[in-house]
Amino acid sequence: MGYPIVYPSLVKEGETYEQTVAHFPYRDDQLDKAVPLPNSQKPGFSPVFRNNVSKDGLFSGLHKDANTIYEAFQHVLTHQGDNDFLGRREVLESGKLGGYKYETYKQIGAKRDCVGSGILKCIEKYPEVDADNFIVSLYSGNTYEWMLTDLASHAFKFANTTLYDSLGKESSAYILSLTESPVIVLSKANITKVLGLEDLSHLKVMISMDEFKDDKEQATLVQQAEARGIELLSFEQLVELGAKYPAEHRPPTRDDLLTISFTSGTSGMPKGVELSHEAFISGVVFCFCHVNFPENVCSFCFLPLAHVLERFKVAFEICVGARIALPHNPSDVRTFLDDIKELGISSHLCTVPRVYSKIEQGLRSRFASLTGIQGMLVRNVIAFKGWYDYSWGANGKGLLNKVIDKVFLSKIRSQLGFAQLDFLISGGAPINASAIEFLRSAFGCGFYSGYGLSETFAAVCLSSKYETNLRCVGPVGVTCELRLRDVPDLDYTWDANRSGEVMFRGPQVFTKYFKDEQKTKDAFDEEGWFYTGDVGRLDKDGKLEVIDRVKNFFKLSQGEYIAVEKIENIYLSNCEFMEQIFIYGDSLEDHLVGIVGVTPESVLKYAKSCNGADVPELGSADEVVKKLESNDVELRTWLLKESQKNIAKSGLFGFEKFKNAYFSVDPLTIENNCMTPTMKLKRPIAKKVYQAEIRQLYAEGNL
Repeated sequence: MGYPIVYPSLVKEGETYEQTVAHFPYRDDQLDKAVPLPNSQKPGFSPVFRNNVSKDGLFSGLHKDANTIYEAFQHVLTHQGDNDFLGRREVLESGKLGGYKYETYKQIGAKRDCVGSGILKCIEKYPEVDADNFIVSLYSGNTYEWMLTDLASHAFKFANTTLYDSLGKESSAYILSLTESPVIVLSKANITKVLGLEDLSHLKVMISMDEFKDDKEQATLVQQAEARGIELLSFEQLVELGAKYPAEHRPPTRDDLLTISFTSGTSGMPKGVELSHEAFISGVVFCFCHVNFPENVCSFCFLPLAHVLERFKVAFEICVGARIALPHNPSDVRTFLDDIKELGISSHLCTVPRVYSKIEQGLRSRFASLTGIQGMLVRNVIAFKGWYDYSWGANGKGLLNKVIDKVFLSKIRSQLGFAQLDFLISGGAPINASAIEFLRSAFGCGFYSGYGLSETFAAVCLSSKYETNLRCVGPVGVTCELRLRDVPDLDYTWDANRSGEVMFRGPQVFTKYFKDEQKTKDAFDEEGWFYTGDVGRLDKDGKLEVIDRVKNFFKLSQGEYIAVEKIENIYLSNCEFMEQIFIYGDSLEDHLVGIVGVTPESVLKYAKSCNGADVPELGSADEVVKKLESNDVELRTWLLKESQKNIAKSGLFGFEKFKNAYFSVDPLTIENNCMTPTMKLKRPIAKKVYQAEIRQLYAEGNL
């Protein structure tokens, strides 16, 4: 849209970068409201809302010397170059893992220059590659080499994109072909996967992030690559090449493409979201203004860097000169907890609701297993803290909270490696309000809930640290403006209920899909507003609650429209034993059915809270699993009955409640392709995977 760079009003002419940064963040009472712009409402839409702080102009720049991520990094190099930056665990002589050892910003900056120079030297011998306009692909977990390559792309102005296993072989081949990427930097384990793809006509160089275990392995892989007309180097060889042939930086402009984020989508081939340097630095500005980071920030980088949420977080952390610790085995999530414990100083954690759900389950199980006075005290203290914070607005403050933290919560945090934990951030999908309340109480920390998409470079809305309305994601941030489009077919209109399809416009929003004019055209209206496809509601302070999807609705046989995501969220928010849910309605049937994910621990815990009233004999966790696997009718009937009891006051009509359900442990996963890597439900796939169960549920009728 060509938005002018609007600097925050606190910044004075002639201030240094450090002086500018010292102004932030804004206070909650300044940020925690969105206001309608005068005379901005049009028929079929809400007024245009902006954050209270940016009502006179959207922010898209932080400081005149930091208009791109490259410039911001260069500034950190100059003024904070001796700060620790990237950390990796040492491998001791015994072969065991030691503690984290860091390289400074200056050390990483020098290696970045070698990597970028090496990539430019690699493509010199291929005249068919446009050296001023090519894309480097990355294919690995969160590694040191991934970070170096990304930083090199900033400094030498070549865009990058990412592949990841859950995309699938077909999508990976599609991305490589569409981007015509001549260089791919990847883990050694992925070399044969790429060489197994059909169309590699544009690929010239493969760079292995891992060293080869011996000359024989290297020779074999080099030979396999050469058979496809591809040169294979190790990352060490790339760095040596760049050191021998250093190149000058090619500073990017704000309009230059930084990355293409391919969204897995809920159907069809992934779309390539083009994100510019302007979008990235706008995201950094958003964080500076909205997030209250503690001093001496240390972050564990474990959410996949292919996910815009992690890149959003890392971009900001780099701009404040933070330490970033990398997992020692990024391909195995089971090792992450050991890394976190060893690190011991993570100030924050940023991930998706699915991970928080697992953490919550683990903590609840641990607390439930505590016996005697200790167990009783811990459980009651956490319950009391939640009530005290939300009923009295203590928000983690006050003498009583200090006592609770010192005596109880600090021990919990220390045992898990979160001794210095200050806050949690959740994004990527809706999170259960009860999970926020529990984790905030159990860890004695703040909790930010964010909303955004790949197309908005992650978060453009963010709750306050101690938000009391746990279903909202806060007001629109300082880098975008928001409005709602009426969806009368679903009874979502501004005039009737302050609801509608959420639309954004601003410098943090992408401008187009890569090589796809039609999808780009479909994504925006004539005024440049981006259609998110999400249905939201604004409260009196302009805070957003996402309640539905525009396209996730259908008619039952009696002609009633069903807004399915709204219904799923109500069940998840009110039924503590539910972890996942997929609701389906056949247009030839008059009722809904569900595929519901539970855990044996959550079922047993809920059963215990019922005090034996009509509860079936469940036994141990293993016995619950067996009952679920055998589709036990007694257990299903009881869970269904309890589900309806828990949502009785939700306001759902009878036809909006499912009448039969299949209950299972983790039925919707990335592995069975029912979930995207950002944990969004793939409805068409879920329907296909569970078509037999759905048919059986309808054949069985109402339970």
